[in-house]
Amino acid sequence: MNHDRIMSAAKRRKAIIPAQGSQCHELLSDMFDGKRFTVLTALKDKRVFALSQRCTDLRRYGWPVKSRWVKLKSGKRVKEYSL
Repeated sequence: MNHDRIMSAAKRRKAIIPAQGSQCHELLSDMFDGKRFTVLTALKDKRVFALSQRCTDLRRYGWPVKSRWVKLKSGKRVKEYSL
């Protein structure tokens, strides 16, 4: 179960665990499974409109959220967030 893995990692990192059911918790749980999010995938999959703000929240809580630029098939570049 991801919650147990998150709790264990939080203790090691001395990170704050977001409230269960919150957007931050949902994103963190999926990121623990290796999922990566762009603004479009977060909106479609999690109904998160402000992905960069939620990732900033996770960083403030002590989680190592990474971001990188990726190129879409259309040629546009967007940020992708992951752990």
